[in-house]
Amino acid sequence: MMAGTLTLKIVSGSFFLGQKRWLWFGNTKYLSTAVTLGERIFRTRRVRETSSPRWEQEFVFPVAEGEESFEILFSVYKSSLTRASVIGQASVSTGAFSREPQTKKTISVGLGNEESPNMALLIEGRFTPLKAHRRIFWKTYAAGFVTDMEESPVIRERELCDILRTIFSWKIVAFICGDRAAIEGILLEEIDTVLSGVFKGFRHDVPVRCFLCSRSLTFCSYDAAMEHICLCGFSCMLSAGQFRTERETQRGLGGWFLSYFGVGYSPERNNGSVLVKDRGTGRLLEETTPRSVQLSLLWMYNGVLSMRPVNFKMVVGLCERFTQQAGRRYDSPGSSSYVPGFIEYYKIDTDEILLPLSEFRTFNEFFYRKLKDGSRQAEDTSPNAVLSPADSRATCFPSGAVATDIWIKGRCFSIKTLLRNRKMESVFSQHAIAIFRLAPQDYHRFHSPVHGSVVAVEHIHGSYLTVKPIAVRKNVDVFTENTRTVVYIRTPSDRTVAVIAVGATLVGSVRITCSVGDTLSPLDEIGYFAFGGSTVILLFERRKMFFDEDLLRTSQRKIETLVYVGNRIGELRAAGKERSDSFSRAAAQY
Repeated sequence: MMAGTLTLKIVSGSFFLGQKRWLWFGNTKYLSTAVTLGERIFRTRRVRETSSPRWEQEFVFPVAEGEESFEILFSVYKSSLTRASVIGQASVSTGAFSREPQTKKTISVGLGNEESPNMALLIEGRFTPLKAHRRIFWKTYAAGFVTDMEESPVIRERELCDILRTIFSWKIVAFICGDRAAIEGILLEEIDTVLSGVFKGFRHDVPVRCFLCSRSLTFCSYDAAMEHICLCGFSCMLSAGQFRTERETQRGLGGWFLSYFGVGYSPERNNGSVLVKDRGTGRLLEETTPRSVQLSLLWMYNGVLSMRPVNFKMVVGLCERFTQQAGRRYDSPGSSSYVPGFIEYYKIDTDEILLPLSEFRTFNEFFYRKLKDGSRQAEDTSPNAVLSPADSRATCFPSGAVATDIWIKGRCFSIKTLLRNRKMESVFSQHAIAIFRLAPQDYHRFHSPVHGSVVAVEHIHGSYLTVKPIAVRKNVDVFTENTRTVVYIRTPSDRTVAVIAVGATLVGSVRITCSVGDTLSPLDEIGYFAFGGSTVILLFERRKMFFDEDLLRTSQRKIETLVYVGNRIGELRAAGKERSDSFSRAAAQY
């Protein structure tokens, strides 16, 4: 549900630019400000570089429940014809605007380096709760049906039925108008309150014909229906000037040219770029991947010829060859020289690494490094909580059918081909599944997500295809063809959880550090991967695992969520506490 809307107006800025430059063609600089809240990014128009630029531009952000704690990021850009660069950033809590109806703030923008100008932004903010939007909507909409609204604020029964008939179906209108005691003699300001009370007795879905977007929609409640109608009027403002990631706002002509070849930012398409959602801030981030790797993946997995059997065998052979070469190279004594450049490119936090960098003899020893105690902690310590097994990008699905419909597009993907174990195939015949994809920059050890004991460990040999979304969402059997190890854990509540470590391109080995019979607690280590991207898959018995709603909503949109070891992803529940495993229909409308 939405909490309301936040209107931000970027008024002006104050800058100390230093020495004035000649504005020759090609050297002309422009200033703009980008505002980021959750997944939405807006950028003001570009104005000439001056000491006091004025934008006077207003943006409207929808704020969902739970997003009041998110930080609003303001980024000031200096741009030319080819690219834009960030010269300063500042952040303000969303709650700073929700506490007062109208707020003016002057924000000091942090400096990227000593040569950057000092700067300050003047902004105005206004938070409008959803209830206020609903009252404004009914008052404005009813004005077209009530003939003597100025003389009498009371709405007659016939006028109310005419109003409702244009929005709701005849069945709902008959239900509401049948309750004459509730709707007789209501005031204009009371429409929303009265309808909300009447709808509580309506036990069916709420079909709505939105007169703004001309779509026939079905919601599970009156509140969800009114949420769509009230926010639909802001759709033109919400879409104008919007970007998907902060990196996209810096893209110049070269970036737009590469996007023509599929290195783009659309989560619905198989692009070379990979978008992930930061669970803490709600922002979309572009995964750090070299451009050469992106274009290679597009050629190998997204080309017109890549799915033909002969060419696919060539891809498998190339991946196996690259993996073997990478394994030998990164296990050699001289490979430790790659570590400083790797840390700089991927911006890895070295403060949490257990050993000093000088003690890593090879690159692989650094790659499956251990972290200091306390670097990863359990968010939820309750006995039924399920935690993330790895620093990764997660997608969660309540059933295998939903997973294959939305995410996994392999021709032969099934529990039978994934596990190759007839006994366990019957246990997980109806299953919930969570996929955790590790990128090269991640901490590459994986841990137990639950309490339990190890009952079996099985190794399955296979290929070394990439586990990036560009391959998983094509007709490539990544998870059932790749080398993998399956660890079966039996929980104290007599449930079976399968932890599947899947190798990938440039991942030479999957190594398990636990043994059959070991008792595991959440965050106890299970194993680690050598160099490359890789994946951990969790399988649960269906209707016993319930994922957190935010993970389900993001996965339905074909976007991965950034999680860390110990983050809560859901809980195991008793049979008497089952709930529907379908995605929220109200969430699907947005």
